[in-house]
Amino acid sequence: MRLRELGWFFIVLGMALFAARGFGAAADSKGAQDVDWPQFLGPHRNDVVEGTKLASQWPAGGPRLVWKVECGVGISGPVVANGVLVLMERNGKDGPDEITRGIDPKTGRELWKTSVPCTWHTKEYTFGPTSTPAIAKDRVVCLGIGGKLRCQALTTGKVLWEKDIVRDKEPDWRDHGFVSSPLVVGNRVILAVCAQAWGKGLVAWELSDGKEAWSTPYFQNYGGSPGVMTVAGKPVVVASAEAGIRGAGNLVGFDAGDGKIVWSASLPGNSNCNIPTPLFVADLGMVFVGINGDGPTFGVKLPPSGQGKAEVAWQDPDHVAYFSNYLYYGGLLFGHGYKAHGSPPKFYCLDPKTGTTLWDQNTKDEQRCLLGSDGKVIELHDNGDLVLSDANARGGYRQLSRAKVIDKTWCYPAFCQGKLFIRSNTRLICLDLTGK
Repeated sequence: MRLRELGWFFIVLGMALFAARGFGAAADSKGAQDVDWPQFLGPHRNDVVEGTKLASQWPAGGPRLVWKVECGVGISGPVVANGVLVLMERNGKDGPDEITRGIDPKTGRELWKTSVPCTWHTKEYTFGPTSTPAIAKDRVVCLGIGGKLRCQALTTGKVLWEKDIVRDKEPDWRDHGFVSSPLVVGNRVILAVCAQAWGKGLVAWELSDGKEAWSTPYFQNYGGSPGVMTVAGKPVVVASAEAGIRGAGNLVGFDAGDGKIVWSASLPGNSNCNIPTPLFVADLGMVFVGINGDGPTFGVKLPPSGQGKAEVAWQDPDHVAYFSNYLYYGGLLFGHGYKAHGSPPKFYCLDPKTGTTLWDQNTKDEQRCLLGSDGKVIELHDNGDLVLSDANARGGYRQLSRAKVIDKTWCYPAFCQGKLFIRSNTRLICLDLTGK
């Protein structure tokens, strides 16, 4: 009896100690079965999924191709949930329509298709939709390149509600279109609108009817999508602000329930391009972020309660994430990017607690998507090469397998149940990484 009581004592004590830290593992997955990839950067908004055994070596031609279908242009990533894959595309550069399709992820068969007129004119890389949709239960939320936010029925594609987002006073957005990927938390969809004309930064709408629930004060952010974490059992949305928010800072956690500031940090340096999504790691009580596109990378330590002022634990000006996002996996922090236009891109691995460089290597690709699963890092290079490497990389980089699988792509793939879904401006493919 005493042993049983002692066992319960330690269980309760452990729970209390965890609660005292204030943090929850909203952005960490540890061995649980991840069956869907419902949003940008996956189910936990951190590019990590678990639950499926992957092959360590591929045949010379690469992983088995399950199916492929043609698609239009765009950088919008595919998402998969509840038996439906959703893809946004445009029928050619400066094509007349923006298209959203529901696809059977097992076969590639089209389930439904919706089309809306698109008058966005091609500028640089953004000739089609760039924002990745978000699936929540029986709905999917999509943001078009021209600023139309649509909530559609997942099984039929029927438009349930729509918002027209206008940023007349945001010249950067007019140059590159609307690119931030929506985040669904509970029954609300949250988006970084960063609209000076509205005086709003983040906006939350009710998923049921599109009614605005709350908004934050205006802050500037080009290209970034919000992250998510949990503080004291409540979801918190994390966003970086290029010029900062008055009285707060340029990295801020907002209560997902009402939009009020929960914690904030002031990071040194000028900012002009905050693309990487802030990455929260519950085990460390830290957020990793590239607060501007040209660096540096910051490790930010949150207060023990998860509320108040956060402090910079370390910063690394030599290793940045420009277009890519950070990957925390196996106790290591991986990243890819370049310090400034014209400088060589680097793939690197850092000690997340101290920021110490464990290794780095010059690369030729500007963009590299990084995913973690089954003790491995999956790298999708922008030239269409797919690489598998060992996540146990504290002693150095070790490539396991490599193959060219698609043409040029800047698009984050979706990965669930051992299947990798990759799109380019010409096709969408499904690969089986289990080796079966």
